Amino acid sequence: MLFFSMGKPLWVFVSLLIVCAFSSISNDKISAYVQSHNSRRCLHAASDLEWSESVENSAQTWANQCDFNHENQNTYGENLYAGSANPTSEQVLTGWYNNEIGSYDYGNPGFSSTTGHFTAVIWSVTSEVGCGICTTGSTYQYIVVCRYNPPGNVAGQFTNRVALVSKTAQECTADCGPPSRQGFDFTGCS
Repeated sequence: MLFFSMGKPLWVFVSLLIVCAFSSISNDKISAYVQSHNSRRCLHAASDLEWSESVENSAQTWANQCDFNHENQNTYGENLYAGSANPTSEQVLTGWYNNEIGSYDYGNPGFSSTTGHFTAVIWSVTSEVGCGICTTGSTYQYIVVCRYNPPGNVAGQFTNRVALVSKTAQECTADCGPPSRQGFDFTGCS
């Protein structure tokens, strides 16, 4: 027996709810985002992040809004990326890390809007990451939301949580083991 809602079968409505409720990024993208974060964290001797489904769900819920603004929430740290093409994790992390590290003032540690993405990525006590992606934004075709637990960028803690680069990419490669990599290509790291 079919149930109808406003002239449409109820099962269609329920199917749509299930698809939307369980939308998430692919396992390949999960692995890529973890590797891209951890390759940079290693340079600062920060421990590896692990993927968290609960953090991912929070990030994806906000990403589904397709709003390139930070959500007013205090549970997780948050980085946003927007563009017109489907970005790789390396493109996203290049924007957050590579483009900001040179502006961070270790002599005067603290939050700055020009380095907040960088410090969130390498915050030493953060242990979990989860990301979500919007692919239908009206202004930007793609919006990436990554969230961090526990959150970084905590006032008064930058001196102890944002470490100088203390390892080379080669040392981080050796820490991770084979296969050999160059630069930020940490394929094979878990």
